Amino acid sequence: MSERCPRIWEVEAIRDGRLRGESRLAHERHRESCEDCRQEAQALAALAERVGRMPTGATDDLGLRRLRQCVLERADAEASGRKRHTRRRIALLGIAAALFAALLIVTTAWIRNAREAPIARVDLVVVATGEPGTRWTRTTESSVERFRLNDGVLSLRVERPAGARRVLVEVPDGEIEDLGTTFRVEVRGGKTARVGVQQGIVRVRLRDGVAIDLKEGESWTREPAQPVLSVEHNAVSTPVEVASAAPSVSQIHSGTGVSRVDAGTAAPAASGPAVGSPEEDAAYLRILELLRAGRRDAAREAARVYLAAYPAGFRRAEVQRVAEDTPR
Repeated sequence: MSERCPRIWEVEAIRDGRLRGESRLAHERHRESCEDCRQEAQALAALAERVGRMPTGATDDLGLRRLRQCVLERADAEASGRKRHTRRRIALLGIAAALFAALLIVTTAWIRNAREAPIARVDLVVVATGEPGTRWTRTTESSVERFRLNDGVLSLRVERPAGARRVLVEVPDGEIEDLGTTFRVEVRGGKTARVGVQQGIVRVRLRDGVAIDLKEGESWTREPAQPVLSVEHNAVSTPVEVASAAPSVSQIHSGTGVSRVDAGTAAPAASGPAVGSPEEDAAYLRILELLRAGRRDAAREAARVYLAAYPAGFRRAEVQRVAEDTPR
C-alpha cells in the first residue's frame, strides 16, 4: 500500500471552513495535480450528498458530530495504517534483539564460569627422611617437587597419581627422577654413590655418562676409582707395564647378586649415552693386550678405533692417553 498525500487533510478543512484565503487557493492548485486529494474531495462531496438526502429530522447536531468523528477516524486509520504496521514490526524486532542479547549474556557468563571453575588438584604425597648428618633441601614449584641432596643419605616414599607434579632429586653430578616409588639416594664426596629402589621405578641421569632406569629391587652403586692406565716410554725392547682390566664402573645390584649394566637388567634412560657393553670391554682389553706385547703402534690405532666407536666410554680418559702417545 503506497503512502497517501500528506495534504489530504486540507480537503476536509476547506469544507469545514478551517482553511481559507491563500491557503485554500494553494490547495486547490495542488489538487489539480494530486490524485489522492481529488479522490478525497469527490468522496466527501458524495458523502455530503447522501447525507443531504437523508430526512432532516433524523439528524441533529450530536449526530453530525458523531458522523464527522467517525469519518475522521476512518480517514486517519487509512492514512496511518502503514505507519502502525511499521511501528509494530520495529517493536517486534526490538523485543527479539533484547531476547538475543539476554541469551548471549547468559551463555557468555556460563562459559566463563565453566572455564574459571577450579580444577580438582591431584594430591602428591612425598615423605622424605634424611639420615643424621645429611644435607638436603626441598622446594615446591608449580610443576616440580624438587629435592637438592648435597651429601648423605636421603630416603623418599612417593605417591604420585597421574597428572601430579614431577619429583626430582638433584645430586651434585646429575639428577634422579621419580616415577612413583620408594627409593634411597646416597651422595658421598660430591658424587652419587648409590641409588636403591624398593618400589616402582626411578630414572638416574648423571653427568659422567650414567643414564639408567632402576626397577623395584634394583640398585646402582658407584665403584671406587680404578687405577689409571699408564704408558712407560722405555727402550724399544722393554715391555710396557699396564694396569690389569677392571670391572665396569657402574653396576646394578638385585636380589640375585651383582650384574653388569646391559639389556635385560636395567633399561637405558630415554636420553643420554649408553652405559657399558661387552663390545666396549672387548675393545679396551684388546688395547691392553697390544700394550703388553709391546706393539705401541697397533695399540694407538686400536685406541683411536675405540674412541671413534665409544666417544663417551667409561675408559675414554685412559684410552685417550694411549691414542695420543707418540713414539720417541
